[in-house]
Amino acid sequence: MMVLFGFILFFVTKQILFAAFPHTLSSLLFCASLIVIIVLTVKTISLKKRSNFLRKEMHHRVKNNIQLVSSLINLQLRHSIDHKVLSELKDSKSRFAALGILNKIIFQTEVSHKKININTLANSIVEKSINQNNLEKEGLNKLFTINAKVFEIDIEKAIPLGLIINELLLFNIKNKLYSPGKQIAINLDYCFDSNRCKFKFVNNHAPSNWNINFDNTLSKRIIVRLANQLQSEMKIDYDEKMEFSFSF
Repeated sequence: MMVLFGFILFFVTKQILFAAFPHTLSSLLFCASLIVIIVLTVKTISLKKRSNFLRKEMHHRVKNNIQLVSSLINLQLRHSIDHKVLSELKDSKSRFAALGILNKIIFQTEVSHKKININTLANSIVEKSINQNNLEKEGLNKLFTINAKVFEIDIEKAIPLGLIINELLLFNIKNKLYSPGKQIAINLDYCFDSNRCKFKFVNNHAPSNWNINFDNTLSKRIIVRLANQLQSEMKIDYDEKMEFSFSF
């Protein structure tokens, strides 16, 4: 349709120009330029449509694969009686749900933009954790508070950061390291001078021996490796509170 429109536009313009300025060089040059513009426009539109199609196709395939794995986990949950196996399956379900959230956020981001709003990222992961663990029924829908400046980060950094947040939420909820009426803080700040993002997760109400259940867990290994992907080192404060911090 665009090609046909381009040729019609070219033909009409040519007829008008040659009627007004017969056999002039300027008319020929103008027509030649118009042809180039039309061809480039049509090609750009075609490439953009193809890019959007491939992007949508990739998003839906990832989404379908995540849903398939989640369904298999749910099936296994219904047929497992071992408490350790059930716990690990629930953890895996949470991690795949986080991947699904990240896939959705990335798809909703403009292709040319390649950046994600930090508040959208953090709030989406927190909301997923609250809904998945039915915290609203316990009156804990405001258990986590997000203190974040309005800024954006690259998609390549948003993915590991989102998974780190999910892993910390998962560990705290799984081990019930919270108290009604007491909030757990997720702080995200951006230093424009150094061009670095500062992340801090603080639970001032965790029991003093919380690290005993953490040091040898898969959660710790995942968090440390994801921080390494951001070319950073996770700092963990064990003194009278739970605090995780790093910058990237």
